[in-house]
Amino acid sequence: MTQTRQFIDQLAAGESSSAKDTLENLISTKAFEALDGYKKEISSSIFGGVQEETEEELAMEETEQLDELSKGTLGSYVKKAAKNQADHSFDHGESEHRQYGEPGDDPEADKDLADTERNIANREKGIGRAVKRLVK
Repeated sequence: MTQTRQFIDQLAAGESSSAKDTLENLISTKAFEALDGYKKEISSSIFGGVQEETEEELAMEETEQLDELSKGTLGSYVKKAAKNQADHSFDHGESEHRQYGEPGDDPEADKDLADTERNIANREKGIGRAVKRLVK
């Protein structure tokens, strides 16, 4: 099982502590892989001469999408969002209205409960999207 799949499964199961550990390992691995690539690139330019970019490469640079987020930004989002989701899930589970209230007896509390559930689900989707982009 890949670390990404393991992370997603742990989030879905509500295992926030183990999901946090898996996420930190995943981010660390990705960061070291990226650094290794940069080291190789720098050493080849130092010891192998300067590589000039072709016109085709320059044209590709001009047409690249500029709205993509860096892996560091995505990792930071996932780390903070996972903690936020865990906190909201805990608060939701500890809600007195959810535990002891009857549906319909307090419409405002019912709405707050539904909003919290929707926010938790949306946060989970956002984390999934960020992880998907992170492992591309």
